[in-house]
Amino acid sequence: MKSVLLFSTYEQIAKQGIRSLNASADSKGSELLELSMKGYNKAKIADFLNETVSQLRRFELDEKNLMAKNTIAFIDTQLESIRAELTTTEESLGSFRAENLIVDLGAESSQLMDQYIGFRARALVVEAPEELLQIRY
Repeated sequence: MKSVLLFSTYEQIAKQGIRSLNASADSKGSELLELSMKGYNKAKIADFLNETVSQLRRFELDEKNLMAKNTIAFIDTQLESIRAELTTTEESLGSFRAENLIVDLGAESSQLMDQYIGFRARALVVEAPEELLQIRY
């Protein structure tokens, strides 16, 4: 009885596996992929399918990470652009106010109110001893 030994390269083995691999969508619009293979060595088929799934997961994760990095880079670019526009607009507004002597009434009225409260508090301190003197005498 003669035995025949065949040697195959990794590339030949991979091509055989790909030819015997059947991939189909679970149902229309589904994101699930059904993989199956036909062959005699069930352990090799299981290993091949498991490694194929592992490689697909790794590929999908890499794609998601790349998408996330690109999204973050885009948002950062947009934020920097908006920041630059706001700075320019703020500078223009400050220049316009200075040239046209426009005052922020909200800030001015707040400062005036603070000054008034301070003056009133000092006046009460000055007036109080006079009233006490008048009551005693």
